[in-house]
Amino acid sequence: MSSDGHTATAVVRDVVGMSRDDYIDAMRASFDAQGWCPCCTMRSVVEMVDELIGLCDCLPAGTLVGRCLDALILLTEPEGWG
Repeated sequence: MSSDGHTATAVVRDVVGMSRDDYIDAMRASFDAQGWCPCCTMRSVVEMVDELIGLCDCLPAGTLVGRCLDALILLTEPEGWG
């Protein structure tokens, strides 16, 4: 995951052994390291993680996604789509 505060880019992955709590810790550490953007303080990290898991749950591993504020954008089309 990479973020510059207002946008983020990520690859959908199924990471063996990574729990939801691990994801929450990673997201929180990322925000702490980069400084929280104003939009990030409106919701808790837990809410954002649950939202991202829900949004990406239907996408196959390897799909590249981008996020700009509250919009999730497919940057690569999953294999077999289209």
